[in-house]
Amino acid sequence: MSEDLPACAREYPETFTQEVEQARARAAWSRLRYLTPHQRFKAARETRALRTPAVFRVALADASAATGGEAKLAEEWATFAVDLLELLPAGSLSAEQRKEHRGEGFGVLGNSRRRTGDFPGSAAAFQAAQESLPGGTSAARARVLSFQASLAYDMGDLEGAVDLISQSRQIYAALRDRHGLARLGIKHANFLREVQPAEARTIAADTLLVLPRTELRLEMLAHCIIAETLAESQDGRGAMERLQEARPLLSQFNEEWLACRLQFLEARILEALGFLADAERLYAEAARLSWHSESYRESFMIRLRQFEFYLGRKRHREAAEVCRKAVVLLGETSAHGQMKEVWQSLQEATETHALKVDCLPDVRNYMVRHWCVPAHRLPLQT
Repeated sequence: MSEDLPACAREYPETFTQEVEQARARAAWSRLRYLTPHQRFKAARETRALRTPAVFRVALADASAATGGEAKLAEEWATFAVDLLELLPAGSLSAEQRKEHRGEGFGVLGNSRRRTGDFPGSAAAFQAAQESLPGGTSAARARVLSFQASLAYDMGDLEGAVDLISQSRQIYAALRDRHGLARLGIKHANFLREVQPAEARTIAADTLLVLPRTELRLEMLAHCIIAETLAESQDGRGAMERLQEARPLLSQFNEEWLACRLQFLEARILEALGFLADAERLYAEAARLSWHSESYRESFMIRLRQFEFYLGRKRHREAAEVCRKAVVLLGETSAHGQMKEVWQSLQEATETHALKVDCLPDVRNYMVRHWCVPAHRLPLQT
C-alpha cells in the first residue's frame, strides 16, 4: 500500500507511514470481515489493495482477539490470513518474514480450532506452525507453544501442558520478554487452581512480583486466582482481602465470564466466613449465569462445588437435586457424554448415602482433566 500514498505523505517518517498503512489495512479488512470465506478469498484475489502484509496482520489480530461467541468466525479469519500469504506479491516479504508470518498464522488458526472443539485440526495446525517457523527462538514460536499448552490442558494432559509452558517460558526468558513471561505465569496458575491450589497461589503471587505495570488484566487475574485458592483453603478473610485488592481492576473489565467467576468466588468466600445461606444463593446464581453465558465447563465446576456444599452438611436431598439438574442439562448437549455418567453415578451414590466426601477430589480432578476427552474409567468406579 505504501506505493499508493500521495506524494505529500511520502515525506513523513517511516513510523507514520506504517501507521497509515495499518489504518488503511483496517479499512480494507472491514470490507472482508463478514463475507463468506469464498467471497472473502475471491475479493482478495481480485483486488491488489487487499493483498498486503498489513491486511494479513489485521485479519490475524482480529482472529486472535475474537471472543468465545466468535470462535467459528475466528477460525475463518485465521484461515483467510494463512491463505492470503500465498497471494502476497513476491517482494512484499522476505523469505524469513514469510516463514514467520506463516507460523504465526497457523498458530492462531490452531488456537481458533481448539476453541471450537476441533482438537485434531488444532494439533495439525500447530504442527504446520512449528514446521513453518524459522529455526531458533522467536516470540512467534513461544506463542505457538503457549497455544499448544492450552490444547494439552483441554485434552486432559495437565503435565504435558505444564511442560509446554516451560518450553515457552525458556524462549521468553531468552528474549527478556517480561510480558510474555507474565502471561505464561498466569496461564500456568490458572491451569493448576482447581487441582493444585497451593502451587497455583505461589505461581500467581510470584508473577505479581515481576508483572509489568501496564498488564492490568493479568494483575486482576492474579489477584482472583490467589483469592480463589485462599477460599479453597477456607481462609475467607484472606480471600476477601485479596478480592478487595482486585476490585478497582475488575471494574475495568465488563465481561460476562468474569462476572460469573467473580460471583462463584464470592460464594466460596461467604461459605468460608460462615454466611451459609448467602453462599447457597450465590452458588445457585453463579451456576445459572455461567450456563446462560455458555461457559459450560465452568458451570459444571460450580455445580460440583454446590454439590460439595450440600454433601458436606449432610443435605443429601439437595445434593442429589444438583446432580439431577446437571444430568438434565448435559442431556441437552450432544457432547460430554462421560460427564453425564459421572453425575448419574454421583446422584445414585448420594441417594443411597454411599458417597464419601473424601472421594470428591478425585471427581474434581476427573472433571478438570476429562471435560473434553473421556478417560478409561469413571472416578467412582472401583
